[in-house]
Amino acid sequence: MLRRKRKTSDFDQEIEGHLQLEIDALREQGWGVEEARARARREFGNVTQAQERFYEAKRWLWWDHFWQDLRFGTRTLARNPGFTVVAVTTLALGIAVNATMFSLVSAFLLRRPPGQDPERIVVVTAINPTANFQPDLSPISGANYLSWREVSKCSSTKKV
Repeated sequence: MLRRKRKTSDFDQEIEGHLQLEIDALREQGWGVEEARARARREFGNVTQAQERFYEAKRWLWWDHFWQDLRFGTRTLARNPGFTVVAVTTLALGIAVNATMFSLVSAFLLRRPPGQDPERIVVVTAINPTANFQPDLSPISGANYLSWREVSKCSSTKKV
């Protein structure tokens, strides 16, 4: 990731070696030096594209682009110190306000309800059979709750 496994200069030498072998083979067939060189390059193809494919192969291009962007950003910020101070101050204030707001929301709105087992807290509502069994979201009376509690205790302790 951080270091190439094979140097670009080695690859360039390999390309030149292939081209030289082809030039030598064409010279033996009777071609002149310049014509043999031009024909060998034509048959090999675009050398620059081969070098680019070698560069991109087995590399994390996003990593290279990230480092290039980081270096460019650092140079740009170093050239404009006034803008850098304003940008860093704005970011610091934004992060501080965001952290403060999250802390307040967490402390007051996201805290767990009091009690030993808050996951077992339920809301008891009544169903009105005349209204197509829609739940009535208004609170029930204390007398109804006590009555339901007694009935539920009796039914759970009833022996069959």
